[in-house]
Amino acid sequence: MPKQKQYPFDVDQSVRIEELNRDTTIGIGNKSCQYSFRVSRKTKRFFNEYFRKHGQPRYCAPIVFSAVVIVALRKTKENITSIVIDTEYTGYEKLIHVAVSNAFPEAVIDIRRIGKLSPAHQAAYGAHLGKKKNVSVLHRNEIEKVVLMIRKQKDGWRTASPGMNQDSQAQNQPVKKKYTKKRRKSK
Repeated sequence: MPKQKQYPFDVDQSVRIEELNRDTTIGIGNKSCQYSFRVSRKTKRFFNEYFRKHGQPRYCAPIVFSAVVIVALRKTKENITSIVIDTEYTGYEKLIHVAVSNAFPEAVIDIRRIGKLSPAHQAAYGAHLGKKKNVSVLHRNEIEKVVLMIRKQKDGWRTASPGMNQDSQAQNQPVKKKYTKKRRKSK
């Protein structure tokens, strides 16, 4: 019996995580199948507030995106050997790569532009427009477990130490300059 060819799964999102006024749709797909998952705006607002309270609001979108990708890939129940994630958060590629590779150690992970013809983009955008049905809604508690897992990772997101704010405030004090008066020469 010949082995069935494994196509890489593309991952794309429609409506970014940081856009708190609309639901986000995550699309996962390859040549043989497509899935779409919805993250509610209420869930996104919860995580936005959570990261803000922990003093790391800039990590909210890439960490939550990574967690949503992991939860969505697990829900597909597919044998995933290769994942191509669309470049969504420039500068945070390593963080996203580490988080997903720790969840799927056997998979080859690539982060690059996938384009509008990708099955994942078609699944996400089609579900966002209402032309395709969402497979599932990703709930806050599912995502929260993965966010906490990412926080514990060595290269993942970490909270600031308690004394860090005091030191940074001391360093950000204005520098007192000594001004000397220069005499103007009269003509």
